[in-house]
Amino acid sequence: MSAESLYFKAKDGLWDELKSIFVADPASGRAAVRFVKPSSGWTMLHQAAWWGSEDGVRLCVANGAQLTLASKDNRETPLQVAKSRGHLHIVALLERAVTGTGSLWMPLEDPTIWPSSCSWDEARLVDVDADMVVAYAGGRVEIPKGAKRYADSFGRTLVGWHGTWDPPLGMDGERMCDTGRQLSES
Repeated sequence: MSAESLYFKAKDGLWDELKSIFVADPASGRAAVRFVKPSSGWTMLHQAAWWGSEDGVRLCVANGAQLTLASKDNRETPLQVAKSRGHLHIVALLERAVTGTGSLWMPLEDPTIWPSSCSWDEARLVDVDADMVVAYAGGRVEIPKGAKRYADSFGRTLVGWHGTWDPPLGMDGERMCDTGRQLSES
């Protein structure tokens, strides 16, 4: 499916269907969340905010949506859309998502690359079920299938200094998160 056709499913609020499509074809999902409707400048994340869909927001964030992209018409970000619609739980969720994306962890435009995060306090250990390429510092970190990685509550990989990920480390080699290496049930 094209990114544009997936965008229109988001516009119709079909988040369960989109989640199934993203699981079956992750690359198409990552491309779809980066799609910007030419006439309005809206993305799937704007649509999730409009609908007040927590599942939609989580799906978009996990797949690398641009969190602060403003629309063309009234220059609204997804967070502002959620505020204007009175979806305070989505406002809080989007504020938390933006917190984990300092300049080193910004998603790349390339839809083949997964987003990363620095939300160390949300760390949970997860299995890697397919080879991953993750954004970090304008570059990429490769994580092989069968490895373990730390993820935030949106599923974004936690990446530390110099691209460390199991565990993510700080500048002095200290662990940035501690979950006792127990696998989560994600």
